[in-house]
Amino acid sequence: MKNKNRFTSLRGLLLLVFSMSSLTSVCNAMTLCSACCTSDKIEQKDVFDTVIYRIDSLIIGNVVGQNKSDLQVASWLKQQQADGSWSDIDYKGRTLTMWTPSNHIKQLRTIAIAYTNPNSKYFQKKSCYQAVEKGLNYWYKEDPRSDNWFMQQISAPQCVGEILCLMYFGKEGLPSTLTQKLLQRMVAIGARPDQPGPKGTGANKMDIATHWLYRGALTHNDSVFKFGVQQMMAPISLTTNEGIQPDYSYHQHGSQLYIGGYGSVSLRQIPKLLLYLKGTAYYPPQQQIDIFTKFVCHSITRAIRGKYYMYNVCGRSMSRKGVLNFSSGTSNLRLLSIVDSENASYYQDCIDRISLTKPAGYHVTKLLTHYWRSDYTLFTSPLWNFDVRMVSTRTERNENGNGENLQGYFLSDGATCIARTGNEYEGIMPYWDWSMIPGTTAPHLTKENIPVPIPWGDPSYNQFAGGVSSSLYGVSAYAYNDTLPQVKTKAQKSYFFLDHEVFCMGSDISSQSDKPLYTTINQCKSHGVCAVDKKNHSVIQDQIAYYFPATEKWNSNIASQEGDWHDIVNIYPSEMVSGEVFKLWINHGISPKDATYQYAIIPGIDNASALQKYLVNHQVKVVQCDKKAHAIIPFMDDVKLLAVAFSATTIATANMTVSVNHPCFLMITENEIIASVPNDIYSTIKLKITNTDTDSVKDYTLTFDNSAEHLGESLHVTR
Repeated sequence: MKNKNRFTSLRGLLLLVFSMSSLTSVCNAMTLCSACCTSDKIEQKDVFDTVIYRIDSLIIGNVVGQNKSDLQVASWLKQQQADGSWSDIDYKGRTLTMWTPSNHIKQLRTIAIAYTNPNSKYFQKKSCYQAVEKGLNYWYKEDPRSDNWFMQQISAPQCVGEILCLMYFGKEGLPSTLTQKLLQRMVAIGARPDQPGPKGTGANKMDIATHWLYRGALTHNDSVFKFGVQQMMAPISLTTNEGIQPDYSYHQHGSQLYIGGYGSVSLRQIPKLLLYLKGTAYYPPQQQIDIFTKFVCHSITRAIRGKYYMYNVCGRSMSRKGVLNFSSGTSNLRLLSIVDSENASYYQDCIDRISLTKPAGYHVTKLLTHYWRSDYTLFTSPLWNFDVRMVSTRTERNENGNGENLQGYFLSDGATCIARTGNEYEGIMPYWDWSMIPGTTAPHLTKENIPVPIPWGDPSYNQFAGGVSSSLYGVSAYAYNDTLPQVKTKAQKSYFFLDHEVFCMGSDISSQSDKPLYTTINQCKSHGVCAVDKKNHSVIQDQIAYYFPATEKWNSNIASQEGDWHDIVNIYPSEMVSGEVFKLWINHGISPKDATYQYAIIPGIDNASALQKYLVNHQVKVVQCDKKAHAIIPFMDDVKLLAVAFSATTIATANMTVSVNHPCFLMITENEIIASVPNDIYSTIKLKITNTDTDSVKDYTLTFDNSAEHLGESLHVTR
């Protein structure tokens, strides 16, 4: 029998979590919440009721503005028909996305929250109870279905499960026959989280398992509940399949990069799960929790600048409206700070940046990471974030699916996201020129001629991508030859990370396209004026300087661009939008052969004199930029050489020659060699370093672990 009074204080205290801005207060509230059941462990007879109350309380606590919600409830109560339906919903609709029948249960969920929330004027009102009961009966009778499996197996069962949990401790309980019918429907259409294929992996597994957990708690079924918990936590492990990778990047739909999107599902689900299970025998092992918190701290939160995701980590979802905005994630970070109190101050810094109460660079750690499992490199610092996404035989190109990301073909070809405040690309997608994605070298195609990404993942046949990184310095590079009729382009591209700047080079650039070939340096929303200095080979825009040390045919402008949301996500209705866009690009002309480029991107520069002052002590010496190698001597004393060898080659500086017998990435410091390989063709590299001042020669044999877990990882060798 349900004991409502036993959990009243627990709910009240849990609601404090979302009303307090101080993490200390939140943690204290949750400590008291745990004590409401017992000081340490919750007795098994109370577990399921406790879990349901915690589910309810976190749902209710996550409501922002109950008064506004009550206005919606008033309207829906008035408009609901006698049979429990709403006339503006097409219950026969089967669309893949924007499936209107889901509005029915979403509205019932909001009404159920009002019925069970003491802060609502509809708390315990008979009209709300009747609306929920009628609405659930109608939902069961009509049994709406979508052509998108996600709606049946994840979205609808989760929403219905939450409604049943909310009503479980309501003033008036739902009829048991109705509850049982709905639970049986969840079993029938909700599927299993351990099913074969992509539906049973990663974020999909976690989402399906969530309604198993709800059902297990509602029926007090230990085996169902335990299975739901186990399946929710199963993706929290290091794997070379879909999920969290050994380098703490994330893959979904094969080997596609998805730190955002699918990867962030874990941040939405796991903190809540840990709070549901606190003090119970179902609580996961600490080792899994440590993997999860490292994934959040090392990857998810680092790929956010201000309140926006770097677009490179979001896969096809980056084409959706508002998807880069992470504002809703702050509540999950607050919950996580409760179960991971050691990192509470870090989570609070993230919350402050995302909520814009602190600047985008507030307490951001300088760190360069090359995620070797994902052909992805990310640099973060107080001044800016910069990333690059590449693709190889180890990974897959950016997908389209459900009519989304229809113009994102070039997103995997060395795309860079340059983020100072974070909002540089927010909302730009419909009027972006998708053949001019920042960082890429591609023919300037009309939107009708851009190849459409292959649905659900496009295997790559590119053999050269990767990088090396220390904590601040490194290099990433990508060589490709795209033979598609619309593209017919090849290029070698490198990105040298030098703490204060990113220095980019290109070589062996050729194209058979009849369109001009552009290397796009940036295309983002305009912030302020664009200061062009042809004499000093530079452009400054939004406190970022772009410097061209060699003669380049570069162009820049700020102009209004217009586009239609429907062109990039075809389930959206036609909606023309426009905005002011800053563009900077190098024009290689039509059908170039063996073209090259060099440019530097330097943050924290707002005028020409500041740039000239910076360049006095920060001149990069280009040693080689051809089809065999890209190599520089940076301005840091402790780094002697940064290089990419596209083939066996010898690189000569003023006082050193470096020879390698196979393609590789190299960073040579005073005391160390850091190296990696671009593919699994070679596991051993012969390296010879000759000091031309002393004629001393030293040979090294570098042996790499080419297992799936470590292929592409940087190897550190003492000199």
